[in-house]
Amino acid sequence: MNDLNPQLALLCAFLALLCLLMLVRMQRLEGEPRPNLRDYFAAYAMSGYIVGTDRPKVDVIAKVAYEVADAMIKARGA
Repeated sequence: MNDLNPQLALLCAFLALLCLLMLVRMQRLEGEPRPNLRDYFAAYAMSGYIVGTDRPKVDVIAKVAYEVADAMIKARGA
């Protein structure tokens, strides 16, 4: 198991929250529904991926984040 620095873990959580807030704001402006569980999981996965990568590419981050979210949903049986 990878030991994560507590400050880095806090930064990941903050980035995930920031991503979610931006997503909610964008969706409200566009009249779309609120984020679902998959969106929340993807935001957390995305924040960890960004912190753990030297030069993240947006299209790769989005794809990987939702792949992780789908795996998390499958694993929890939802």
